[in-house]
Amino acid sequence: MHQQLRDSSRGGVAQLWQKKTLVAALSLSALMLLSACGGSSSRIDENDLAEPGPDGVAPTLTAVSMKQSKEKVGSKTGIAKLGQGVTVTFTATEALLTPTVLINGKAATVQGKIQSWSAQRTMDESDVDGMVTFEISYQDVSGEVGTPVTETTDASAVEYCVEGCADPNDNPLVGDWRFAGAGSFRVGPAPLNGEWYSVSAADVVARACQFDDVFRFNADGTFENVNGDDTWLESWQGGGDAGSCGASVAPHDGSSAAFWEYDDVASTLTLDGLGAYLGLPKAMNEGELPNVGVPESVTYSVETLSASGTDLVVTIESGSGVFWTFEFRKAQSRPPIVGSWKLAGEGSFRVGPAALDGGWFSADAAVVAERACLMDDIFYFGEDGAFYNVQGGSTWLEGWQNGGAAEACGTPVAPHDGSNQAFYTLDEEAGTLTLEGQGAHLGLPKAMNAGELPNVAVPDRVTYTVDVLTGDGSAMTVYIESGDGVFWTFDLEKVSDSPLIGSWKLAGEGSFRVGPTALDGGWFSPDAAVVAERACLMDDVFYFGPDGSFANVQGGSTWLEGWQNGGAAEACGTPVAPHDGSADATYAYDAEAGTLTVAGIGAHLGLPKVVNAGEISNGVPVPESVIYTVDTLTADGSAMTVFVEAGAGIFWTFDLIKVADAAIVGSWKLGGEGSFRVGPTALDGGWFSADSAVVAERACLMDDVFYFGADGSFANVQGGSTWLEGWQNGGAAEACGTPVAPHDGSTPASYIYDAEAGTLTLNGSGAHVGLPKAMNAGELPNVAVPDAVTYQVEALPSDGSAMTIYVESGAGVFWTFDLVK
Repeated sequence: MHQQLRDSSRGGVAQLWQKKTLVAALSLSALMLLSACGGSSSRIDENDLAEPGPDGVAPTLTAVSMKQSKEKVGSKTGIAKLGQGVTVTFTATEALLTPTVLINGKAATVQGKIQSWSAQRTMDESDVDGMVTFEISYQDVSGEVGTPVTETTDASAVEYCVEGCADPNDNPLVGDWRFAGAGSFRVGPAPLNGEWYSVSAADVVARACQFDDVFRFNADGTFENVNGDDTWLESWQGGGDAGSCGASVAPHDGSSAAFWEYDDVASTLTLDGLGAYLGLPKAMNEGELPNVGVPESVTYSVETLSASGTDLVVTIESGSGVFWTFEFRKAQSRPPIVGSWKLAGEGSFRVGPAALDGGWFSADAAVVAERACLMDDIFYFGEDGAFYNVQGGSTWLEGWQNGGAAEACGTPVAPHDGSNQAFYTLDEEAGTLTLEGQGAHLGLPKAMNAGELPNVAVPDRVTYTVDVLTGDGSAMTVYIESGDGVFWTFDLEKVSDSPLIGSWKLAGEGSFRVGPTALDGGWFSPDAAVVAERACLMDDVFYFGPDGSFANVQGGSTWLEGWQNGGAAEACGTPVAPHDGSADATYAYDAEAGTLTVAGIGAHLGLPKVVNAGEISNGVPVPESVIYTVDTLTADGSAMTVFVEAGAGIFWTFDLIKVADAAIVGSWKLGGEGSFRVGPTALDGGWFSADSAVVAERACLMDDVFYFGADGSFANVQGGSTWLEGWQNGGAAEACGTPVAPHDGSTPASYIYDAEAGTLTLNGSGAHVGLPKAMNAGELPNVAVPDAVTYQVEALPSDGSAMTIYVESGAGVFWTFDLVK
């Protein structure tokens, strides 16, 4: 019977035996292998092996930031109130065990893995008003404990007030908002999801009439849809099957009175008024138009509303399970001084014995007519702190400029021709406007502080007193005392900037294409996969300066084809001359002819191989200029389409969109106490860190400007005085003094910021950030002055408000610099 039982169940038992036998065989093989390799003779069941101990290297946190809920990124002025969440995010140098985080002394909920972590806590009744504190305790997987961290690396902070702190921006909703570009409106089965549709970069170009629409929240609670001359119309509005630009259709044309109400507790935003909407007019609470009636009000859920008033994200469920998401950016009102200015006509330049007086001379109509070449001169103030004299090939020359000849229009003469790099500082409290850069001037080049040229030397800086600068930036009056009791006054008026001025990028899918006719992409047009593969091309910037300069800014990496990289496969790589932006270049836009000429060997739009004579990859020589035909250039300068016939019947088309300057662009200074320090590791200041006494003593260093231009240029702007160490001043005691070459900004310099690699490279002998002595090979004067220096970028938030970098100056000597814009 027993045998029969075994036989009757043989199939199952046999299978089990076979599996066990296989496992046993594998285990035996493994043991034999261990033995053959010198494995331990200890029995397999001995589990008393020594536990691995700490590895001797303590972990550190390389990036720490803090923000309140509904905020995209941390800022210096974060605010939170009762019931609002505060989040601390941090990154470590190595994998961590789950850290412990206290926020305002209470345990926070920690999430994350390996090196990237976050901790969140909701503010409650136990919290008291004041700055929110935190402490991060952590150890690596070996048990090595890191030094507890209580400060952010990017200067972000959050203030807590039970009832809500005074918002430095009043109500962050108030103002004009526009769509935030590609992906800024999308629809899917859940909030924030764009699975079913998300607007592409190419759509942004096609719908330029929609992307200049304004959603205006007024301080008095009224709301306006401001669509201009046209907006995007869908088929149900008369826009045809595919949709098209056209005049706004009532009631979605802003013709009805409307109001807004924001409930920050419920996180809802309600618009009251027939036809009032955010994002798309069809997305209503009950469903999508025209399938439902136009409601009297619509309510959106607020996912993000930054305290700085720069970012807004809302969602709406349009019927069951259909979620539209809309992302907006505040249409930032530029500082009033930013833009292009000209002399304002009769009486706009005058001189007399007192400020604003023109008793000795004032330009009348005849003078204005005679000096038309002066009246069209542009004085341009950039948002990044740059200043330009733009004279268009002709200006008014006096005898001291033209060899004693009669005053007349003529070719601008250096250094008053705008050829030197220049910058400006507007001190609103003091009411002064200072221009840095030899030859930079407002009004007339001869009117300087020490007197009138040529009776005095051309200075490196000139300061004007600002009498009037209107809030809307339409008019400005400045004056300058040019020697004792001689007052020149200049009245200026704002004029429209060229829509080309600024930074442009390729617009995504379909944005560079080729075919047998203009605008066609029948032979090739990049799809999403190509765009993703060539991300190093898609982030290339084509910069048009207000002075007619042009630059290719490629950030250390771009797409290389075989003709550029020695026949290797196409791939991302280091830009290759002359298409790397190294050549000086200019541009000329002829609106009447519809042409855009980029001059300079290697200067290009879109792809470097595409030139008028053909494609460089086919052996066509690199030309000195390329002429593009402008098919579209929106009046607001948000989108542009150009094409070029690269040989007979081969048309390349490029769609470009205007982009905000990179976070690094602008003028930076050291950030005060602790902002320059040195120690044995990155970010450490154990050996030296500037305290308040050092900061006060070195005021001439603390006001030094490190300027990063949108065109890739870099400058050290020191205003005639900086801190000199003994190796710079002949061995004298350290003190403020006149900047010493080559660290005085006299050498032309450029920069490359590689965000992916986290590096910032300055090219140009003497160019530096922080202190001139801290170089890669070591500290000056112990090493030679290099032609380039590379810093590691530890922190650079997207709002460009702060930056932390460091450099290892020889083995184990780390200088760290904290900067603020």
